[in-house]
Amino acid sequence: EAAIVGPAMGWILSFEMLIFGKNWLAIFLFNAFISTITIWIIWHIATNLFSYKIAFYTSAWIAIYIPFIQYIPTAGKEIWLVFILALFIFYLFRFIGKPNITTLLLIAFLYVFLMHIDERYLTYGIIVVVFILMTSSTIWFKKMYFMLLFSIVVILFMTPWIIRNYKVYNKIVIISIRTSPITDKLFNYKNSLGLRRSGTNELLISRNYISPQQIDSVKKGYIIHTRKKLVSTQIQALKKGVEPHYFSKQEQYFSRFLELWRPCAFKPYYWEDGYRFGQWSLAHNSILIGSYVWLLFFM
Repeated sequence: EAAIVGPAMGWILSFEMLIFGKNWLAIFLFNAFISTITIWIIWHIATNLFSYKIAFYTSAWIAIYIPFIQYIPTAGKEIWLVFILALFIFYLFRFIGKPNITTLLLIAFLYVFLMHIDERYLTYGIIVVVFILMTSSTIWFKKMYFMLLFSIVVILFMTPWIIRNYKVYNKIVIISIRTSPITDKLFNYKNSLGLRRSGTNELLISRNYISPQQIDSVKKGYIIHTRKKLVSTQIQALKKGVEPHYFSKQEQYFSRFLELWRPCAFKPYYWEDGYRFGQWSLAHNSILIGSYVWLLFFM
């Protein structure tokens, strides 16, 4: 898994185990503490941008938001991802009002750390550039200096892990092998890591993949063995004819977009590479629909 995803969650868990040992209860309680800090940060962001009223409603909603709470008793990246992202946004807005080198260095560190939790946040670099251009400083030379300094610091922070990846893969890999489709084309590397043509990692696909023979076995009620254990809801969906298939690149992009923004999903479906199964519970649907209705109060 370390090859597929960013390494930062492994660093965080190692640090937590260094402090708490293999005491998962202590780690989950620490997650709860981090979640509380996250709510406090978001309250400050909303206060500075909007009003105390909106800040209160926003922080109160996050405090009871079930899809957020459910990640607290886990060792996943979600709690830390939201925490670092909230800090990142908080200091971005602080930089607009009062640009200074110290805040910029902190933003660079948070940006790099965010990428090493989930490499998809690499795209947030353009947001930092926009925020630098929006600073209260009217001197363009100073803004160019800030952008150059930010770029240099980010490269310096990223260099150690890039060196590590070069030693492992004998090629430049920015964060994880999911970024290889970009760097392979950039540096004209051959497809040496076994990535699918679409750019999706074959390890991820093989974990979700179900062959036509296995689907047929499920429909006939046989017990099957796959790389990934099929949940009961997926077995029932297969029996009802909801079958996976390999998605084209356009289908993959659309399914990811839909997964990010859909307000509800009452029927089982497949997304990502076409083999990742999804089905929402009634509680999940209710919470997400409620979230979108809640947004209407801010429009």
